[in-house]
Amino acid sequence: MRTLTCQFDKICSAKIEPLGLNVGIMVFRREPERASVSLYGDDLSCCYFDSAADKKIIDPRKPVSGVPIFKGTRATRGLFIQNERVGTLYLRFDYR
Repeated sequence: MRTLTCQFDKICSAKIEPLGLNVGIMVFRREPERASVSLYGDDLSCCYFDSAADKKIIDPRKPVSGVPIFKGTRATRGLFIQNERVGTLYLRFDYR
């Protein structure tokens, strides 16, 4: 478990060492019901959210948000590719 201290409207990030992956999080002051979570790393085959998205919007007011992470080949030219789930990113926000 890792804790980050972040400010509204500014990206804060953390590295997930085993996957060589960075997670960026931004919570919007004007829309506190929205948080943008993004994934980026060196290995192009890992990692991303559903539908090979690099970014996902979640509701930070929920007690815990579990977001599945996948690796594999991204779909191109309308191909459907089933990718391997490598884990779940659990996020909890505390507005103190």
